[in-house]
Amino acid sequence: MKSHLFKGTGRITRLLFRQNRLEILLWVTGIIGVTLAAALAFPEVYRTQEDILGFAVTVQNPAMVAMIGPAYPLKGYTIAMILAAELLLFTAIAVAVMNILLVSSSTRLDEEEGRLEMIRALPVGRLAYLSASILMITAVNVSVFLLLGAGLAVLGHESMMTEGSFLYGAVLAATGLFFAGVTALSAQLAESSRGTKGLSLGLLILAYAVRAVGDVQSDTLSLLSPLGWTVRTNVFLENDWWPIGALVSGAALFALLAFYLNKKRDM
Repeated sequence: MKSHLFKGTGRITRLLFRQNRLEILLWVTGIIGVTLAAALAFPEVYRTQEDILGFAVTVQNPAMVAMIGPAYPLKGYTIAMILAAELLLFTAIAVAVMNILLVSSSTRLDEEEGRLEMIRALPVGRLAYLSASILMITAVNVSVFLLLGAGLAVLGHESMMTEGSFLYGAVLAATGLFFAGVTALSAQLAESSRGTKGLSLGLLILAYAVRAVGDVQSDTLSLLSPLGWTVRTNVFLENDWWPIGALVSGAALFALLAFYLNKKRDM
């Protein structure tokens, strides 16, 4: 039994929520607010089928594919597809940045500034602080998934079906969790919080670059990037859920490696 390693996780999780509540509130409301505002505005911007077709033709350009991901087929283009094409990838990047900043601040930064040492002076498990950080960020991402999925579904636009709406929220949350796992692992490898953020953000930039080249030249190359999985959900069209499983599995693997290294290394 190694449950003592996680002793006090619940109390530390509540502490981290209090410590980061303002940042969490601003990030979550900003991400959800911008997406729902765009979903409400697009029907007024693209009023006719000619407007929609004009957008659809524009995003077939290789430069646009490199920027926002693979284009939807021209036939049957909808407002919901415009939303996904314009916002999905960049919102996923924003969610990834949110996860990187929150996890780095509640792991490596807290260790640097001595808060972790104070907590460990109490009767808590060695892995409790990292566990609490992962629980906190998981709850944040699940909130994005549920609130955004429900928000898009209740807007009532005919092209934003319930499954597609919740898949939209799910792929953002899963992408966030993947980079939360990357950051948790980076926190065990980097010498400072700045190094943790730099390494994690660098991997995010690399993932975007690999996806951009791959989406234009080779699907195989794009699939080497987690952001390549993000843009292959075909939200509001085929609604493919396999990228969610791939992203969450990657997040779990990185988290397990982070736990292993956290247990082995000195503070």
